[in-house]
Amino acid sequence: MSRFWFLLLGFLLTLILTACPGGGGSTPTLKVAPLSATVTAGGAATSFTATLTGSSGAISWSLTPATGAGSLSATTGTTVSYTPPASVAAQTAVTLTATSGSLTASAQITVNPASAGPTLTVSPATAAAAPGDATTTLTATLTGASGTVNWSLSPASGSGTLSATTGASVQYTPPNQVAAASTVTLSATSGSLSSTVQIILNPLTQFYADPDAVLDSNPGTQAKPLKTLKEALARMGAGATKTTVLLAGTYNEASGETWGYTIPDGLTLKGNSAGVILQSTTKKAGFTFTKGASFSDLTLTGFSTALGATSGSQTLTRLAFSKNGYDLSLSGTAAASLQDCTSSGANYSIQASGLSQVSVQNGSFSGAQRTLVLQQSATASFSGTDISGGLLDTGGSSYLSLNNVKFHDVSGYGIYVRDSSTQLRIQGGSFYNFTSNASVISTSGTVNISGASFNSNSYIAIGTSGGSVTLTNSSITNNGGYGIAIGKGVAFKMRGSTVAGNAYGISVSDASGGVDLGTASDPGGNTIQDNRNYSNSFGYNLGISSGTVQAVGNTWNPSLQGSDSAGRYTSQLLTCPGSYPTLTLYNSYCSSGSQIQY
Repeated sequence: MSRFWFLLLGFLLTLILTACPGGGGSTPTLKVAPLSATVTAGGAATSFTATLTGSSGAISWSLTPATGAGSLSATTGTTVSYTPPASVAAQTAVTLTATSGSLTASAQITVNPASAGPTLTVSPATAAAAPGDATTTLTATLTGASGTVNWSLSPASGSGTLSATTGASVQYTPPNQVAAASTVTLSATSGSLSSTVQIILNPLTQFYADPDAVLDSNPGTQAKPLKTLKEALARMGAGATKTTVLLAGTYNEASGETWGYTIPDGLTLKGNSAGVILQSTTKKAGFTFTKGASFSDLTLTGFSTALGATSGSQTLTRLAFSKNGYDLSLSGTAAASLQDCTSSGANYSIQASGLSQVSVQNGSFSGAQRTLVLQQSATASFSGTDISGGLLDTGGSSYLSLNNVKFHDVSGYGIYVRDSSTQLRIQGGSFYNFTSNASVISTSGTVNISGASFNSNSYIAIGTSGGSVTLTNSSITNNGGYGIAIGKGVAFKMRGSTVAGNAYGISVSDASGGVDLGTASDPGGNTIQDNRNYSNSFGYNLGISSGTVQAVGNTWNPSLQGSDSAGRYTSQLLTCPGSYPTLTLYNSYCSSGSQIQY
């Protein structure tokens, strides 16, 4: 090729390069320095610088991963300081990235775990204890250092005790009293190092007491019981523990009791075996309930009033009362439930007044002057209970219920229903061996008796002087006096019952209140026979001094005073003649002008 063409080609290339923008300029770049770094967790910050060449603009910074990678002093700028995380479990890779527009650059950072420094640890790390527990051993371990370990408790008082204040290990003994769950801090220190253990103190679930114990400062465990019930009650009143178990023995003035105790709300007091005796040798009052409580398996003896309450509901189980003035005295709105309890030799077993309520299930009561005194609007119920030797004395607007009760061997009245508003209900049960010239039941109130038997008593089974009596499906037999004595103005009704073998059957002094032994629309279905005295010299099944008695549909002694061979009477209104032939037994023996509607 000629020299001309070479020159032409060079000229054209120069024109092309001159016409292209940027032709011959440098490419923009972004660089980070240093490109890598190795740091230690928790260590000092490291600086990084970004350099932007051939361009201009803001530079931003970021870390990957986004969490746990450490921190930056800023997110924009040409220089940034990187601070590693406080700790890492193992060597960790972190990427530091600088960005400007579409340009990026990064540095790789390696974060190593910090090397372990001196430590002080205590084991076990946590502990729990209660009064009376065995000691707990705690051990301090120094790593990477040496020195004396010092021990302390917080709070300083009431937290228990330590066997030493210095040393590698220590024995912790809990306090004798813990009113409520709390936390004690045990601290171990050595130089600038420290470690703590939280000890949880729990109150006892129940206290134990033993009159043969030496100290009331004991923790109150079964192994180290309290000496007195007095101390147990004081601790229960102030703390969370609400149960005390009494070990066998006699708790009285000689063993440190002062009596006259007020029972905290929700308390449970129980004997752990037979032979737990609570005794007052000076006739003091025993316990006063203000709210609900539970007593079980205890003997209470010698108190003026063993248990008293004005409010709350008390549960009394398997208590044995002996020779107290009052076993139980209730007033106000108090309530008590007695289960399988016994009483002997009390002046008054139970007294209830106000709106109080008492329920007695099973158990036995013997030898009291009065087994029950029920006043005002109080209520009482006995079920399956054996009662001997004590009057049930009810009055006011009170209500007494007897269900399948055995009531026997009493010298004097059995049940005295004093007032017109007093109520007595008897369902089942037996009443026998009353030995004096007094009624088993003497009533001026409202009495309803069903399915009961009154047998072999010395005098009157049921004596009424007022109110009303309804007698159903019951038997009144072999009593030494009247089976039933009905006073003036008494409303009396009897159905399906037997009155037989008594010295006298039914005696009506005045029938003006309405004596209903059966009507044409509602026949009596009673058996009224063989009521004459033990010498068989004289007796009557029905005697009337005044008024008319309805007596339809009953069975009498047969072939006697107009009855048929089955002991039945045809429908008739019999006006009593006033004079009778001499007989040893009469179906009816009435004053002149009295009437019987057969």
